[in-house]
Amino acid sequence: MFQEPSLSFANYVCLTKFLYKTQTTETKRYYFTMSKDNKKEIDLSPRIDVTSRLEKGQARKVLSEILKSDPSFVSYSKHGQGQMKARGLIAGDVFNVLMAGKIEGDPEFVNESWRYRVATKNITVVVAFRKPNHVTVITAWRN
Repeated sequence: MFQEPSLSFANYVCLTKFLYKTQTTETKRYYFTMSKDNKKEIDLSPRIDVTSRLEKGQARKVLSEILKSDPSFVSYSKHGQGQMKARGLIAGDVFNVLMAGKIEGDPEFVNESWRYRVATKNITVVVAFRKPNHVTVITAWRN
């Protein structure tokens, strides 16, 4: 049985992007709370563990769900920020690649996380999933 955690109205108002996690025996549900009555739900079942190696389709699904729910759940590593600046890329370029790009090649296990290349015709972005609701841009370049 699903039980929603109790949060005061003040928490809903003050923490407009507050994330809380609830768990049932069948599935894990992640809620992105916008207001007291308006919730955007991402449902990632336990069979998708983003810290393990994902197939291309699974990685694409997780990435799409994160981007649809809230673009602020995309962060940039220091290396990624430096490379984007040096290569004349802006966050909008990277976001468009993440939305429309295809996952290419096999994932690589580097620094204790799986990394995925998301590419369009002109730009490639390398990302890592560190949490079920978060993606980190590791680097990006023009093809």
